[in-house]
Amino acid sequence: MTYAKVQARRVPGVAVAIVVAVVFIGAIPAGAQTYLRTIGTGQLLNPNAVAVDTANGSNVLVSDAANRRIQVFSATGTFIRTIGSGTIGFPYAVAVDTANGSNVLVADFNNKCVEVFTATGTLVRSITGSGANTLGAAIGVAVDTANSSNVLVADWTNSRIQVFTATGTYVRTIGSGTIGVPYAVAVDPANGSNVLVIDNSGVDVFSATGAFIRRFAGTGANALSNPLGIAVDTANGSNVVIGDANNNRVQVFSATGNFIGTIAGSGANALNLPQGTAVDVANGSNVLVADTHNNRVQVFTTSFTSPVTVPALSAWSLLALALLLGTAGYLVLRHRHA
Repeated sequence: MTYAKVQARRVPGVAVAIVVAVVFIGAIPAGAQTYLRTIGTGQLLNPNAVAVDTANGSNVLVSDAANRRIQVFSATGTFIRTIGSGTIGFPYAVAVDTANGSNVLVADFNNKCVEVFTATGTLVRSITGSGANTLGAAIGVAVDTANSSNVLVADWTNSRIQVFTATGTYVRTIGSGTIGVPYAVAVDPANGSNVLVIDNSGVDVFSATGAFIRRFAGTGANALSNPLGIAVDTANGSNVVIGDANNNRVQVFSATGNFIGTIAGSGANALNLPQGTAVDVANGSNVLVADTHNNRVQVFTTSFTSPVTVPALSAWSLLALALLLGTAGYLVLRHRHA
């Protein structure tokens, strides 16, 4: 980030006063994160994904990968139930369809499908696709509640996103020929149901119908390395919350890809291979992280907001500012970039 600095002081004969106007050029990140609680201690083994059921008291659903099941907890961490034990082959992602009785959708990598359960754990259906649209390996899942609860599946083997209706009818393919290796998928309902895909070490953004919009991956110290989870904070400008696994942190970006902040925890609460993320918009946009190698879910409060972008001032604009100061009895001494 660069800035322009203008210094001014009164003309001789008047008491000296220094005025410094600083104009930032670019996006200004803002916010902070604080550890709130841990969920699932002693009850999870290599959890790799997490979802929040905002229609049921913000219950927390965790993909308990090594135990091949979904564990459900209250928002404060009380165990409620197990879903899918004996049915799920290997859960890689979990989502909740709040518009259809809080059905639970599981991306089952080994069974090459998305399994749909009721909120209490009864298997409703499996979504597999057919023919050319058959899923190769389901590694991510999201629900577009703004579009009849369409189901979006990250089809890892076939390098694409497959879209189905809530009942499993094929709708369209997104990203074929563009996506390299999809790991996770999310939907941004506040921006036309844009589709966000973790692809290699970045995020590809498509329209709901599949048009490519942009890609972002962070830069410099904020660059992503093996991101494995993604969520959208619909209560805060559609900020994008990403599990940056190799860097042991969660990175937060604006909807257009500007870096906002980092969640990493510290001490006993430090993250170790964070994968799936979720945002509890019903509780101040708390961020939930599947802290895989620590066998737990970590919950953080945040105050992240979208960055404010201030355009650069031209030399003429700076001159105008100088003249304005001059009318108040100030004399501009110098203009400097740093």
